Amino acid sequence: MPRKAVDEITVTQLNKRVREVDEGKRKPGLIRVGGVGGLALNVRLRRYASGEALSASWVLRRTVNGARRDFALGAWPEVSLSAARERARLMLDQIWQGIDPAEEKRAARAAQQKPKAPTFRTAAQDHFNRAVRGRIGARDEGKWFNDLEAMAFDKIGDLPVDQIEPHHMVEIAEQPYTRYGSKVEAKLWDAVPERARRLFKKVEAILAAETRLGHRDGANPAAWKDNLAALLPKPAKKAAKGQPALPYAQLPAFMAALRAREPSPSSRALEFLILTAARSGEVRGATWDEIDLKAGLWTIPADRMKATREHRVPLSAAALGVLKATPKMAGTPLIWPGQGLQKAMSDMTVAALVKKMHAAEVAADRPGWIDPRLGKVAVPHGFRSTFRDWAAEMTTYPNEMAEIALAHEVGSAVERAYRRGDQLEKRRAMMDDWAAHALSAVGGGLRAVGT
Repeated sequence: MPRKAVDEITVTQLNKRVREVDEGKRKPGLIRVGGVGGLALNVRLRRYASGEALSASWVLRRTVNGARRDFALGAWPEVSLSAARERARLMLDQIWQGIDPAEEKRAARAAQQKPKAPTFRTAAQDHFNRAVRGRIGARDEGKWFNDLEAMAFDKIGDLPVDQIEPHHMVEIAEQPYTRYGSKVEAKLWDAVPERARRLFKKVEAILAAETRLGHRDGANPAAWKDNLAALLPKPAKKAAKGQPALPYAQLPAFMAALRAREPSPSSRALEFLILTAARSGEVRGATWDEIDLKAGLWTIPADRMKATREHRVPLSAAALGVLKATPKMAGTPLIWPGQGLQKAMSDMTVAALVKKMHAAEVAADRPGWIDPRLGKVAVPHGFRSTFRDWAAEMTTYPNEMAEIALAHEVGSAVERAYRRGDQLEKRRAMMDDWAAHALSAVGGGLRAVGT
């Protein structure tokens, strides 16, 4: 049977009943005040060492989802009778709408306590400083932001991270691809799917960090599984083509043509690159303090290596000859500095030399220095493939040794953990044989360059 409605009492009547509790004429407990069903003043007597004290607070007692709930409305007399009725009416409106007032209050309190979300641009910089800077070489720090700057920041850079949604990722994927400042007639996702995929992995990592820091909630909009997989076509995998490389059989003729040119810093850097099978950046950034001429050794520090591990290169007599023919320049530790002496020679400078040599061959009605598989002019990095093919097909040196010479990881993680040596002296013999092959068509054999 429903409870009988309570008559609306006045402030004077309420004050009298509270006073009666204080005087012991009425038991502590709920004083139903009427006006709003379930509204009451909960009057209590609290015992302290010094005696008893009366306290009272407003409560709205209602049944929500089959359970009786008491919702606090504030202390009396700070919250007056009329204010309590108004608060109760507002709370009843929420209950009738299916909203749990207590949960709503907790969510509002959590939102107030939640730290302000940074913009994506700021979050990217913070993530880089905190989790990336220490594990990549100094030479790659600037590169880390390149794709973010080119393809993401203009879309989401100034958005708070808690406002980034999947549709923003779709906007990034469907933007026109720009190459060398000119728009290509294709969407980013279609033109360079692998590059776009790496970009989204980077965005995903940044947003995941912000979620853990409490700056955003919910699913990661840049995640592929259960998210972008339903919004974008699966990226097509392109067969790895590698860098255009010169066949090892043509290398002696190439080296003879290189030696026939007027010696220059770029020609010496290119010859040293070929004789050491090193990467262009490692050669161009080489400093004299990395070279031990007496021991015939080049030690490249970890922060200049792609794998961030120190790499030792045994130098053949021919490679040492290149160094001895290269004058040391005052004001720079670099062996082959660029303009201004403080920065390394440009990668384009070395690559341009190969193109000039090719153009000279074509002008002389000869085929030039072409990778027959790709039909493109060889590039400096391709000479590492030339070395690898020569070692595999023309020598009996173990594959592992050639891979170590190229500073590639060899074996499983466990094997690498137990391996301490780098087969330096065995590799020295291999690099001597490589130099002998490379310079077999040069007059004078292994004479020092420029002599």
